[in-house]
Amino acid sequence: PYDLLSERFPYRSQNEEDGLLLAIFKRIGMTDRRCVEIGCGLNGGNSGFLVQECGWTGLMVDADRRKIASIKTRFAGHSLTAVKHRVTREDINVLVQTYGFTGELDFLSIDIDGNDYWVWEAVTACSPRVVALEYNWLFGPEKAVTIPYDPEFRLSESATRGYRGASLAALAHLSHRKGYRLVASERVNAFFMRNDVSPAIPAIDVARAYRAPKGADVQDVLDKIQQ
Repeated sequence: PYDLLSERFPYRSQNEEDGLLLAIFKRIGMTDRRCVEIGCGLNGGNSGFLVQECGWTGLMVDADRRKIASIKTRFAGHSLTAVKHRVTREDINVLVQTYGFTGELDFLSIDIDGNDYWVWEAVTACSPRVVALEYNWLFGPEKAVTIPYDPEFRLSESATRGYRGASLAALAHLSHRKGYRLVASERVNAFFMRNDVSPAIPAIDVARAYRAPKGADVQDVLDKIQQ
């Protein structure tokens, strides 16, 4: 993965995902430059750079009305549809269909701090070539775990912020079942490539991809959740 990681840099992304995405698409090429961002936040998430600086067409979704208002202002004049909606596994495909992002698209990113695993599992309306999934690094590199599905889940209402999302191992296992391979990660975002896309780019294992921030105390968080 070092070939990709050596080109990473931050611009709008949470860490250095902007450069990593450019490195990926420089190698695999693009189709119609469409992207979907589920949990876009204030900055457009992993798709912000692609839409604003590279001319992509995007769908950005967030449950927070304030964040969507910011997105509409920030990306005014760009090819973007911004939607205020709390995504569930029951409606993710309807959402994609409603706004015209079905079929093959270049990029899908999911970062909702909760039901990420379950929403990605449910996606069938589109077939992204590259997928970015945020993982909960507090679950560590070994355990394949996710929180149980709850369409009403709110991170702000959890007893601990460690109780959210899924581990990298869980997302890698699910993505493998869906026909994707893990190719790189940048701290809390993992990147998966559809198996028929650029097979020369190798898969990497979870232990090598896992990139926990300094000071991570995995066992402490798991103990708290189990209590």
